[in-house]
Amino acid sequence: MEFTRIIIEFIILANTAITFVFSGPSDCEPRPGPDSGQVVFTSSKNWRRAVEVYQCDDGYVLTGQTKHTCIEGEWSGHVPSCTRPTSSGHNNNNIISSAQGWFSFRRILKLDTKRKIQNNEKRLGKKSVDIKTPETLQQTSGHGTFELPKHMIRDLAKEYSVGDYDLSCLFRKRHGKIFLKAPKLPYARVVKYSKNKNTVDPKNKYLEAIYHCIKGHVFENPSHTKLYCSNGNWVGVKPQCVPKTTPMTMYQMECYIKCPPDKNVSLAEGEKFINFEVEQPNTNYDWNRFGTLSSGWYKNSSRILVPGLYIITYTVRDDEDTDIASCRTTIRVTDDEVPSVHDCPTYLEVIEDFSKKNTVPVSWPEPRFSDNIGVTQVAKTMEPGQLMGPGLHNVLYIAMDASKNEATCNFTIEVKDRAVIEIENSKRNVK
Repeated sequence: MEFTRIIIEFIILANTAITFVFSGPSDCEPRPGPDSGQVVFTSSKNWRRAVEVYQCDDGYVLTGQTKHTCIEGEWSGHVPSCTRPTSSGHNNNNIISSAQGWFSFRRILKLDTKRKIQNNEKRLGKKSVDIKTPETLQQTSGHGTFELPKHMIRDLAKEYSVGDYDLSCLFRKRHGKIFLKAPKLPYARVVKYSKNKNTVDPKNKYLEAIYHCIKGHVFENPSHTKLYCSNGNWVGVKPQCVPKTTPMTMYQMECYIKCPPDKNVSLAEGEKFINFEVEQPNTNYDWNRFGTLSSGWYKNSSRILVPGLYIITYTVRDDEDTDIASCRTTIRVTDDEVPSVHDCPTYLEVIEDFSKKNTVPVSWPEPRFSDNIGVTQVAKTMEPGQLMGPGLHNVLYIAMDASKNEATCNFTIEVKDRAVIEIENSKRNVK
């Protein structure tokens, strides 16, 4: 069955026949209304479903659902019936009567929603527990008093802990009230609401309000900057904002900082490092309270530095992070000590037999090198065991430390042929 016209609104007139105007496709056929009652059927493309709404004539009470929906080709329930009330104590609020005048289709749905809310309140009333709670912990909704569970009732004189906090300030709308905002405090404002979870038992989730002081003010106690939600109230130590009384007001509100000068430091002879004392900058702020250093550096302390380049960033900022100033100091630690050379020969003489070969392997004791920060590299022109022929051979060793300081060992090896020496000796003996 298809419908082509567009519906705008249904109007029901008391004690008159109802004309049905439909739009959009529907898999459910309209059903006849109850005796002594009427039914409105609609099928909308916007809703993508068909709906029947029922009401009884004046003096009759509807028994059953006031609205049925078409779901997968079948209605969600049977057509209700209209009967005359048999008891004077019947709740007339549940009677949707056409004697009250004109009813639009939207108003019928609204009255149906109101009836469901009233029924839900009755069911909640039967399940509620009679608990005596302090008046300050009760939340009054639009239809009655919301009673807090027993585990949420606390003595107001008792100090609150994390386990007492909750998310109740977010759910007040369920009881007829809007979201409960944190209170306004003098010279302070709420900058953020944050959800947190307790890491230990009872592992409850809770809501906290984070305050910041307005410009020109600071927290009297920097550890008290938040309020916490508990049982529909904001609790905790009240954040107090007071005018700034730090030394910065004696100069100017803007941050000013001047770092210590850059330093070039050389290691003492034989030393591997220096013990560097961190100096304080020149600033109009209280450095111990408002100052910070870059990672790895600490105020009023020393640090061991090996040769290299170091940068220290000094920063000062107020409590609101609105005034910030920073500067940098460069520390360069150098090592000017060259490596030491040990056992370096100046001349070596080697006599070998070259009757069978032109070259022979020649070995020699190698020199040793040491340095205060350690030798990182040793280069040489020849290795012991090098094949050599008769003649002079120059050998060079170069040692280098981490700071590129160099030390050298240079010596000469003279390789002689044994047969040549014997001939020279014999000639000398003849003379």
